[in-house]
Amino acid sequence: MRIESYLLSRLVSRKNTGFSRPVVHIAVVSVALGLACMILSLAILTGFRHQIRDKVSGMVAHIQLNRYDNNLSWEQQPVSLDYQLIDKIKKVKGVTHAYPYITKPGIIRTAGDIEGVVLKGIDTDYDWSFLETRIISGKSLRTRDSITLMSALVSQQTASRLGLKVGDPLRMYFIREGETTPAARRLSVSGIYETGLEEFDRMFVFCEIGLIRRLNGWEADQTGGIEVKISDFSKLDGIAQAIYREMPYDLNVQTVTAMYPQLFDWLRLMDMNVLIILVLMTLVSAMTMISTLLILVLERTTMIGVLKSLGATDSSVRKLFLMLGAHVLLRGLLAGNLLGLGLAWLQWKFEWLRLDQASYYMTVVPVKIQLLPLLLLNVGAMLICILLMWLPSRSVAGISPVKTLRYS
Repeated sequence: MRIESYLLSRLVSRKNTGFSRPVVHIAVVSVALGLACMILSLAILTGFRHQIRDKVSGMVAHIQLNRYDNNLSWEQQPVSLDYQLIDKIKKVKGVTHAYPYITKPGIIRTAGDIEGVVLKGIDTDYDWSFLETRIISGKSLRTRDSITLMSALVSQQTASRLGLKVGDPLRMYFIREGETTPAARRLSVSGIYETGLEEFDRMFVFCEIGLIRRLNGWEADQTGGIEVKISDFSKLDGIAQAIYREMPYDLNVQTVTAMYPQLFDWLRLMDMNVLIILVLMTLVSAMTMISTLLILVLERTTMIGVLKSLGATDSSVRKLFLMLGAHVLLRGLLAGNLLGLGLAWLQWKFEWLRLDQASYYMTVVPVKIQLLPLLLLNVGAMLICILLMWLPSRSVAGISPVKTLRYS
């Protein structure tokens, strides 16, 4: 056994009752609390990012293909529905779904109120994986091989404002080009959904795509655009570029981050807040470890003098105290991981911490643990603390064995 390892085993023994013992415990607690805060901050940020990203992408898809024009309204211009083009899009690596859709602004009228909405027409290829999980009453428009005709899926927000419930008639009015009298349609409320995204819940009503085609006077092979969903959000821009290369000249490709920059700018602002927390907690833990190591060196001054008088070099003694500091740091990191992951699991399981949905787009604090960021967080915190502990360990070189043994 190397002499440093042997001495370390004696120094960390439970029989050690020096005045540094409570200081070591405080250091372990400080590192544990700092790391737990960092883990929770990272888990909450990741949870927020995934929740917001999934909700927005679930409503408007990751990528939209529309006709190039100066029209900034929800009234779309027709695009020829080319299924060969859709097949090309589906063959792009990372694409999971591609399907046509049409939007049309309209007005819902009830006995006591009116509400402006956007009717979104979808067909049998629509990806229901997100929206079906958000239906809180009734059922979706999807049947086994088709979409329910003359039925609509409205949001909880719209239903509450207009006093609608499942099975109620839904009277909608539309303005058609070249006509002065609004076109009226009577639909039935098939289901009620809620995403928590007020901007989308207030806006969208879902229906069968053929209804809007008939309202617009379009042919069966015309659509307003194509929505594309992908499997990996981190590759969004690359996939959008690959799709763009397959597009005809008259189609524009837009990503969800370009369509709704305000939401993703808000997430980037949260990234900065969490980065500040990570830096502050790491510095606090590092300063705690520096203070602890200095106290350990002062307490063991006599031991250092004896070791030097027996021939130990400064580097050997310095290594001993760095190993001692690393031992305390590892205990703190282990406790911090257990505490941080435990609290994250409790929030995920029991959803104790609640949020105002109007402000945060969700009702509970979301948490999501990813293995790689967790490992990088632990390794980074450990390396930074060890590097900073090297500075107080140099104080060992200034301890004279002659003076130490004379006054011990």
